[in-house]
Amino acid sequence: MIDVKIIRKPKNEGTAPAIKTGGTAYGGMAVKEAAHAAKADIAEQAKEAAHAAEADHAKKADLSGNAERAKYAEEAGHAKEADHAKMADDSDRWDNRQFDDYMDQPVRKGDHVQFASVETDSIRSAGTFVDGLLGEGFKLWRDEDGVTYLCIDKLTVRQTMTVLELLIEKMRSVGGMICVSAANGKIKAVSEQDGSYYIEFEQDNTFEAHDLMRCQTFSGGQMKHYWVEVAETDTKGVKIAKTEFTGALPEVSDEVVLMGNTENRQRQNIILISATEDGQPRIDVMDGVKAKNFKDCLRARLGNLDGINDARFPADNQPRGNGLYSDNAYLRGTFLLVTGEDIKTKFEITEGKIASSVSALRQDFATDKGYLNNPSFDEGLSKWLTENETVFWLVGNKWIWANDKVLTKKGDGASVTKDDGRVVVRIRNKYITQKNASLKSVPPMNTNSNGKKEALPVYLSFFYRCAGEGTLKVRFENVDKTGFENFNSLEVEEVLAPTNGYKQYTCNGLWNGTGDFKLSFTGDIYLYMLILSTDKIESLTYKYRTLFEQSEKLVKIAAQNFDKDGRVLAESGIMVKAEGSGIYAQGPDGKLALIGVAVEETDAEGYTRTVIKLLADNIKLEGLVTANGNFRILPDGSIEAKNGKFGGEVNAETGYIGGFAISGNHIGVSSRVLQPDGSYKVVDDRDGLFLYDTMIGFNAKDRQAIFGTWHSLGQPMLTRLVDTATDYTDSNGKKWGFLPKYGIIFDIENSMSGNFAFAGKGSGALNGFVDGFRFDKVKVDKANTIYDVEIKDSNRLIVACAVSNAGIALPRLPAMRSTLGIGQDTPFAFRLTVTSDLGAGDFVIFGRNKNKNSKQETPWDKEDYPLLTTWNGEQWGDMTMGQGDTVELLLVYDPERTAQIDGFSTQYTARIINRQN
Repeated sequence: MIDVKIIRKPKNEGTAPAIKTGGTAYGGMAVKEAAHAAKADIAEQAKEAAHAAEADHAKKADLSGNAERAKYAEEAGHAKEADHAKMADDSDRWDNRQFDDYMDQPVRKGDHVQFASVETDSIRSAGTFVDGLLGEGFKLWRDEDGVTYLCIDKLTVRQTMTVLELLIEKMRSVGGMICVSAANGKIKAVSEQDGSYYIEFEQDNTFEAHDLMRCQTFSGGQMKHYWVEVAETDTKGVKIAKTEFTGALPEVSDEVVLMGNTENRQRQNIILISATEDGQPRIDVMDGVKAKNFKDCLRARLGNLDGINDARFPADNQPRGNGLYSDNAYLRGTFLLVTGEDIKTKFEITEGKIASSVSALRQDFATDKGYLNNPSFDEGLSKWLTENETVFWLVGNKWIWANDKVLTKKGDGASVTKDDGRVVVRIRNKYITQKNASLKSVPPMNTNSNGKKEALPVYLSFFYRCAGEGTLKVRFENVDKTGFENFNSLEVEEVLAPTNGYKQYTCNGLWNGTGDFKLSFTGDIYLYMLILSTDKIESLTYKYRTLFEQSEKLVKIAAQNFDKDGRVLAESGIMVKAEGSGIYAQGPDGKLALIGVAVEETDAEGYTRTVIKLLADNIKLEGLVTANGNFRILPDGSIEAKNGKFGGEVNAETGYIGGFAISGNHIGVSSRVLQPDGSYKVVDDRDGLFLYDTMIGFNAKDRQAIFGTWHSLGQPMLTRLVDTATDYTDSNGKKWGFLPKYGIIFDIENSMSGNFAFAGKGSGALNGFVDGFRFDKVKVDKANTIYDVEIKDSNRLIVACAVSNAGIALPRLPAMRSTLGIGQDTPFAFRLTVTSDLGAGDFVIFGRNKNKNSKQETPWDKEDYPLLTTWNGEQWGDMTMGQGDTVELLLVYDPERTAQIDGFSTQYTARIINRQN
């Protein structure tokens, strides 16, 4: 019989010496000693299997019933045979069968094995197999398309061989170097023409102007070499200046080849195949050959890499030996390393290292932001406590071993694992808790006026993926409220539904720095980046999440930028965002250079637009720059365009822009006046716009508006508005304007913070009057209530009181600062008129006072209420207003005042300057 025991195993920060089950402790040595006994028990249960026949003593012990015989299985002699019981998992396959039903001959590696038939898709020789002419070994195989192949060294056919198609390949050899390019030729004739050589080829000419033509031969111990630029071409040959030849001269039978072009980008690429006596066979792919050298032109090399020096690789690990060197590599299939690992395995290991770096980055951010220790679980469950349930499978009160491990089944619990590339903690119907002593820190608490400490609001944030619905509970256990003002400690309970991916969870409550943090879930949940902080929850929302996700993507993409010490090189890499991707480089000063591609939203016609973005301090474009054939930047710097819109600085001495003439260092309305000599001169019109470097103005008959920074008759001015125009003459000969005239019209409204038609410093002098006509009406319609009033649109308040024992409180200091749009230290004096409406009841006006409300509190004894003072320097806590009464007050804020009246400060006062009743 197989017994099942469920063991609850608490996890703690240490390592338990033994696992306790039913009061019995199994230590490390006990587990090892029990191994063979457990295996012998398995052998006893598997006595019907063929392998169990080997355990003869164990079988005898079973038949005789004498348990003492089973000791042989525990000891060295038969314990070795009992090891076969590991294979008893497959015993059901051997039911009622004998060994020789399936195996009647030796089948070891060195045995000669005979089979009646074998079905397989591949047979190959032992050791290494390499396909092709220069390969080794033999192989018969079938590929993915069902085509079969046979590769051997020799084939003997004793009778008939039927071949539907026979392809015989012969190996050929070419010594030296082969150049594959767009042009070549063999010189037929050479003649001189006006300081140049005209070279005619045996075949049609394939060279073009600005091609770099090269000849290099070695014969009789002498090397002939020239590398020259083609000036002109025709169908038969080329023309080259004599000055191009500095040594050897062109001769009949010279073989020449194209090796670059000084202007045409499409003719700057070649392929060189070398098999020379230098012992460095190779194939080179060159691109960008625009001069008589190969500097920075090697794009790829296959073969011997000796001699390549690339600053992007460490000085002590430059490319060498046979291999592949290239700008990019796109490889498919299976790749085997010299260590025996395939490339997939190796990359998985590398990605594990990268993931560790990313986790460390997340840990730095998380640890810096909260009070919990190990909030990202990168150190496992260190600093955390939990409880796990595990099922141990037993036979005869002994553990079952499988693959050198005790056979178990995990139950409910909490454990650290990896999910979607993240280090997370998985909680299944259990909890995690962190003792107060294990917290990284606790926030300092403030003490109130009663001498008691006050708990602080804390915010909890984490990312989670819910795999099975359950109830989330978050709380502090064993909270000590001694010495604290009474409060309700953080306690959250919420049902979470399954999610498709990771989401952010946030909650908040009060905490006094005591107690143990506990998070439990009754379902199945994965979570990470558990942050408990007194910062506002907004500081842990999207911007940190975005930073983490982008950091992970950039590290994974730029994994090749790790240096030999494991540090990430942040100077360059690949940037991937939702709106596009690009290649970037960033200097130590934070400046960024970017080449990016993106697909933007559809335009007005519904077409998707693709864009390429360039970002840098300097962008260098070499060669002729054109755009859709409508725009050109010429070599002399001039621009040709069909239309233009310019932003920034435009310098012009004359011409027209938008219908306005450019002349005399200004722009304005002008006319082209014919001069006696037949030419035209641009002259300003009297009326219209005029623009100088210090002003802009508009003229009309008897009307003018000027804005700028100029002087008029020595007086500095910013704005001048003049309107003396008339369109009507009365019977006395007096001229008038028929319609009303407005110099400035304001319409400033709909702001919750203040509507200012004009504001600033300075005085006003006007041959007229300036006044406002708006008032605000305050309704007092709730008895036993004092209304706080604010000045919004007017300094005239009409109070309509319809109840008894009620009134208003004068504007508080923060509200006045908001109304005036001034700072905290700005002094002010503001005139306020309060009138009791006709037919209204009596009401009171409160300044700062010590009057108590119905709760016996003194809510108006605060310094942001003005102290109500009289004309003789006394202070009134309040004053009563009857029907039709009016009082004028001067609200004064003087931060330099230190004097007091009846124990009240006098920095903010409401001074009665006029009262009528």
